[in-house]
Amino acid sequence: MNWNSSDAWLLQTIMQSTIRNSTADLSAIISVGDYINHAIFNWEEFRDGMENLLRAKYVKENKGAISLTATFHKDYKAMGKAPKSMNKEYEFVQAFLQAKTTLLEGEKVKLNIGEKDFKLAVDKYLKR
Repeated sequence: MNWNSSDAWLLQTIMQSTIRNSTADLSAIISVGDYINHAIFNWEEFRDGMENLLRAKYVKENKGAISLTATFHKDYKAMGKAPKSMNKEYEFVQAFLQAKTTLLEGEKVKLNIGEKDFKLAVDKYLKR
């Protein structure tokens, strides 16, 4: 399984969204993702990225609350000290994901956030 560049963007977004709180909701993910990349995730980027990160056991999602797992923290810490700048952090996250080779492509995961909820959150963000 190869990771997509949007998977790294999503993981970096979740990392930044959960600095102050242990979980992030869709509004935080959309807002922080826009801040980082000056773009908004489309549904496919979000859905596919979440499914990949869930398969890797790097994130968990419960009733729309997304958080990083102990597995993520352990594996990320093992990569060494992460850079402070957003651009360098993105490159570091990409390298981190590429090092994760045990992603099970066929493993079923359940994402409880649907396309309708995602699009409503994007619309709300755009109208702010």
